[in-house]
Amino acid sequence: MIPAALIAAIVVAAPSQGLIDASKDAFGAGDYEAALIGFRKSFAGSPDQPLLLWNIGRCLEDLGRTDEALESFEKYLEIEVDDGDGIREALKKVATLRAAAKPKSATLRVESTPPKAQIHVDGEAVGDAPVLLDVPEGDHMIAATLDGHLRAETKVFATAGQAAVISLALPEVPKEAPAVGTDRPPPPPTQTWIAPAFIGAAGVLLTALAVHALLDSGEHDDDAAAARRRGASGELSAAAASALATDAEDRATFHGAMGWTFAAGAAASLGWTSWSLAK
Repeated sequence: MIPAALIAAIVVAAPSQGLIDASKDAFGAGDYEAALIGFRKSFAGSPDQPLLLWNIGRCLEDLGRTDEALESFEKYLEIEVDDGDGIREALKKVATLRAAAKPKSATLRVESTPPKAQIHVDGEAVGDAPVLLDVPEGDHMIAATLDGHLRAETKVFATAGQAAVISLALPEVPKEAPAVGTDRPPPPPTQTWIAPAFIGAAGVLLTALAVHALLDSGEHDDDAAAARRRGASGELSAAAASALATDAEDRATFHGAMGWTFAAGAAASLGWTSWSLAK
């Protein structure tokens, strides 16, 4: 069995790998206290080796310091991203230790692709992936969000005392492709006023025709009245006066109808022209 004093001396006398090897020997010999000292000093000098946290947790677990062991295994899970077997073993350790303290809880490790997505559990943000969670037994909605990516989510059932790894892949937000055949170029400036100009001119012409027809209708009414006066004065026979008056009234009716028809067409043409130009 390697004493703790020798482990501490190796920190100065030997390179880091020598200290790690000595700590492993101490662990294998059952001297968990000496191994713990060596592994902790090794990790302080090489924090980029998360496996040392696993070894520290094993020492603490065998020493009966379960709370500290749980903390070390949890820290290992928060740092380690490549060692799949190590992650699964650490998850089992965490689940076992947590279940002892909280029998109705389950342990989840949520990962994301790409990493660092914000994780939400049942609508509440819990941190950036990878994240270690202690959740009550039952159904839970796990979601991940990341700028530039679509939201990913899954529903899981967490079993008390069990551990699971949840992986969420967030696809990139698709780039919007330009629509084909939907956007038409605006018409040339000359085309924007040609139709209104023609229809407006037609409206002016119809207005003139309407005025002319209504004036003619009025003149024919005057002719009918004059014919009746001439018949009454004896200048014309009653039959001739009646015939002239009837003919004049018929012409007045015809021109009046034409005049109002032209007026309606003029109003429609000029109204459409005004609306078209105001758009």
